[in-house]
Amino acid sequence: SDVCSSDLGAWVGSLLTSALRVPGSGGTGLLGVALVCVLCLLFLTGALEAAWMIVGFPLLTAACFLVAYALSAAVDTEA
Repeated sequence: SDVCSSDLGAWVGSLLTSALRVPGSGGTGLLGVALVCVLCLLFLTGALEAAWMIVGFPLLTAACFLVAYALSAAVDTEA
């Protein structure tokens, strides 16, 4: 199984963000999952099976979704 199943992850991310009534939830979900995938592939490939990733991966995911939300909000206000 692939670490970053981007189609399913983006779908779940956009579903959760739309359930929380986040404006632009589709783009935020897709960007959040993409950021997690890129960071995992660039920096965490060797550590994905480490015990500390039980806490580290959800924190990384939350941080990526916050960045994705901030970027989406910034782009939305410029348009």
